[in-house]
Order: sequence, then C-alpha cells, then structure tokens
Amino acid sequence: MPEAEDWAQMLGAVERGESPPVDWGLLQHRADVLGAVQQASDEQLLRARTVLLGLRMFYGLYAMHALFMPDTPALAALRAKIDELGMFPILDHVIALSPSPRHFAEGLAVGLEPLFDGLYETLVEQLTADSALFQLPGDEAGAAGFHGDVDPHPA
Repeated sequence: MPEAEDWAQMLGAVERGESPPVDWGLLQHRADVLGAVQQASDEQLLRARTVLLGLRMFYGLYAMHALFMPDTPALAALRAKIDELGMFPILDHVIALSPSPRHFAEGLAVGLEPLFDGLYETLVEQLTADSALFQLPGDEAGAAGFHGDVDPHPA
C-alpha cells in the first residue's frame, strides 16, 4: 500500500500530466467507505443524500458543456468555480449518473465528508448568485429560448 508521500507524488504527477491516472481502486480497496454510512445518524444521511444528489446535478451541468450544450454565463461561472477549486477530476471519479447500490452507499460516504458538503454549499451559493443557467445572453425567451425549437410566442 502506498504511503501518504507516494499518493502526493502520484497525484501531483497526474495534475502536471506526467503520468497515467492514479489507481483509485487501490485506495478504495483499503478505505472503509461503508462504515461511515452505517454509523451516520438519520439527519447525517439525509444531508449526505442532499449533497450527493446536488453534486450529481452540478457534475451533470459541467459534463453537458463537454457534450456541446449551449453555454451561458451562469453555467460558465459554475464550471469556473469547480475548476478554481480543482474538483472536477474528483467529482468525475465519485459521481455516478446511474449508481449501483454499493456505489450509491459510497457516494453517501462522500456526502458525509465536510469537503464535499462545503463544495456543495459553494456551488449552491454560486447558483443563487446567478441562477439564469439556461438564459442565453440577449435572449428574452429564457429557458424556452435555450432549447432553440420552442416558440416562446405561439400564434
């Protein structure tokens, strides 16, 4: 099992593009991710679920840009906040859009962590500051104009 210094070197090399991706499976194999879920209170589990589902939404919005979803200032600001914090690679690893029961439990364990709770709160604050996610600049049709084939003023 690699020591903390080894993990730091591997992660640093990945960030600099100097090595293949980190073997996350090795870390997961050694981590007790389900124990935290089993020991959490009902309130903690509800909050973890809120964080997990919220982060899934933010991850999806980020990933949709890569799939050529039209961009808006609010979507760009959310992506910029995630990038500023360097969290996309981590979200990309922990978020499953169609999780198995084990993966969902692992996601709940992630949602229990203060780091991810804080990320969720930061992104909610960004969304609150600029909630026009689907408002293209200069388009008065709002979300209907975002799709492109909806006539906001039918005859």
